[in-house]
Amino acid sequence: MASGLDWGVGSLRPAPRLGGRLSKIIYGAVASLLLLFAANAVAQTNTLSGKLKGEPASAITLKVTLNKKSEPARVSGIKVTNATYVCTDRTTGTISKNLPGSAKVLKSGTGTETSWVFNMQFNPATQTSFSGELNRRGTRVTGGVTYSFVKDAETENVCEFAKGFTAKK
Repeated sequence: MASGLDWGVGSLRPAPRLGGRLSKIIYGAVASLLLLFAANAVAQTNTLSGKLKGEPASAITLKVTLNKKSEPARVSGIKVTNATYVCTDRTTGTISKNLPGSAKVLKSGTGTETSWVFNMQFNPATQTSFSGELNRRGTRVTGGVTYSFVKDAETENVCEFAKGFTAKK
């Protein structure tokens, strides 16, 4: 029987290969698994928002990027709205602005005394900075925030708001 349907031992035809459709399914499954693992490697970002204590019209939003251990690594995207500051010469004002850049979050202390703090420096000429403290998972601001700048270098007039700030994810 030497018909075209004979795939026996004595046949001169090669053994059948995997079809194009089956290989596409296998390659698709492998690509899906690779994308799944790559998605897990992307850093998680928590967006925290809240108000300054005693200022119901104020709002502060910031983004906290977490590292592989799910601990705070960077703070960025700070937006301050209607926050009242006080200067050393007793003048006051309100600030509403997006603060550029990002800052590394530093882990300090040990055991139960561990904290995650950040300090963003914006403008060396006016010594503008924004600082605060985060919880271990980067889901809350603990201990408030401080925004300060030098209004007049000659008179050393420094302005700041350093208030309790409750922000959560």
